[in-house]
Amino acid sequence: MPGDDRSFWNSGEVRIMTTVPARAVGRWRRRVPVALAAVVLVVVGVGAPSATAFPVPALTYSAHVAGAGWQPSVTSGRTAGTTGQARAIEALRISGAPLRYRAHVQGIGWQAWVPAGSSAGTTGRGLRMEALQVRPATGSPFRVEYRAHVEGIGWQPWTSDGGTAGTTGRALRIEAVQIRLVPAASLSYSAHVAGRGWLPPVTDGGTAGTTGQARQMEALRITGTPLTYRAHVEGVGWQAWVPAGSTAGTTGRGLRLEALQVRTPASSPFRVEYRAHVGGIGWQPWTRDGGTAGTTGRGLRVEAVQIRLVPKGLRFTATADNGLGSTAKTLFAGAGRSSADLGLVIGDLSYAGVGSEPTYCSMVNTRVRVPTLIVAGNHEDTTAGHPTIGSFAKCLPARMGYKGSYAKDYYVDRGPVRFILISPGIALSTGTRTYRNGTADAAWLTTAIRDARAAGRWVVVGMHKPCLTLGSHGCASHPDVSNLLIREHVDLVLSGHDHVYARTHQLRGTTSAPVVVDRDGSFAKGAGTVFTIVGNGGHEPRTVAPRTTAWAAASGTNSPGGLTFGFGAVDATYSSLAFRLSRTSGGTLADAFTIRR
Repeated sequence: MPGDDRSFWNSGEVRIMTTVPARAVGRWRRRVPVALAAVVLVVVGVGAPSATAFPVPALTYSAHVAGAGWQPSVTSGRTAGTTGQARAIEALRISGAPLRYRAHVQGIGWQAWVPAGSSAGTTGRGLRMEALQVRPATGSPFRVEYRAHVEGIGWQPWTSDGGTAGTTGRALRIEAVQIRLVPAASLSYSAHVAGRGWLPPVTDGGTAGTTGQARQMEALRITGTPLTYRAHVEGVGWQAWVPAGSTAGTTGRGLRLEALQVRTPASSPFRVEYRAHVGGIGWQPWTRDGGTAGTTGRGLRVEAVQIRLVPKGLRFTATADNGLGSTAKTLFAGAGRSSADLGLVIGDLSYAGVGSEPTYCSMVNTRVRVPTLIVAGNHEDTTAGHPTIGSFAKCLPARMGYKGSYAKDYYVDRGPVRFILISPGIALSTGTRTYRNGTADAAWLTTAIRDARAAGRWVVVGMHKPCLTLGSHGCASHPDVSNLLIREHVDLVLSGHDHVYARTHQLRGTTSAPVVVDRDGSFAKGAGTVFTIVGNGGHEPRTVAPRTTAWAAASGTNSPGGLTFGFGAVDATYSSLAFRLSRTSGGTLADAFTIRR
């Protein structure tokens, strides 16, 4: 919905594949928090065989140990460092999730917070780490828990989310650490069943109610996280929505519950999924976020329900160089059918004179029902006869919070992604920005990128004029801009200007001497930057130059089958950023890649 933050950490493509023996469940429940134990029960229990367990990403971390150096990395909950050897941990690196951490070091005290993948502590100085604090990114659907093995004390109790593991002021070394992620929320729900009353509560995907007994559910209570729900009751119809902890349905009246709807707030990092076991039907398919589980108008009883929380995700589209023709209309219709949460237009919108703005906005808004973020191209600058980007912003407003000058130079945080949209080399009413080294523009851009990385977000930069391109314009923005983006480990750069589609491998180096880091389409976050030209948005298709070693894919009018028109479709989750070219007309090029933490 417009302005709806349906955004954080989609797990739709994530599955926990590990098989856990039933005899191990009890041991797990004794050793881990209730929320995580519930995950295990979803995997091995008697719920639905196709149920998706709550996906908990695996952390990876490594300790630098006195006299031994960096040890091999370990994963969630395992021991980094040593015990029984009287060796101090001197530094620590953590990766695999968006979080920040800091170390309290001998003779220094607390160091600054560092983002995932960085080193906390010291190496080569012989200084012991004495304490550690770790905290997840703001809005994360996961909590981080950790503990330290301390000289003369042994393993301390687990702490979490910024608490202190280790000691300060006692000159005691940390010898080992263990770190793990757990879900930040866990549902508990209970069914009121005919002839039995309220049954004991179950958690996260468990079955509330009965099956095989022909007993109707009459009421339901859900607790554990903010949400609302309502019941469709025999002879009553849909009741009013009630908040968590309340009773939906009836008790003491013998009325069957026939259907259920549940939804989380727009600001929640979770979505809610649920299904009903219906008399005469059995288990229905899973529905979510306000969908109807059960039936109405058929007189059928709900006998049991299963409910689970899943982190939300973000889907967005990206296009440029559209115009007002039928190709662009077909493209936006396709974007509207893509179930995206928002869209990006990276400059050169209508290609028509002043007064064309309402026509272009209508073309977009009638086909795309989610917010569309725009940034200026050279056809929205102050050149005579061009409509300005400000006039387009009136009918395509941000519809969400942003920082900076909307449609010119700004950024938006949306779930796991920071979108930074800039206008290098565009003649705007506020002047022409270059982002060259040493300028205030470059300093602003650098800070925006680093803050996003420190918060654990994917960094996506959109600018109309590229420097790396296979199109006819060549390097149309100053090389300093793209070199900065590579240097600061931006994940994805989107551009237009050249009316073609082209995409690089993952790169380091500079625009004049790009270095291919990885070329197989399965990339590691932080290893390099991917540059994509999405100028195949509909207006005046053009030829593309032969691919050089930096480029993975390209399509122009001289390609087999002609230019493939379409848009970039991107799914951002907690653990991956997956891009694909979504074709809407024209040629037959297929292209996709994924960046993973």
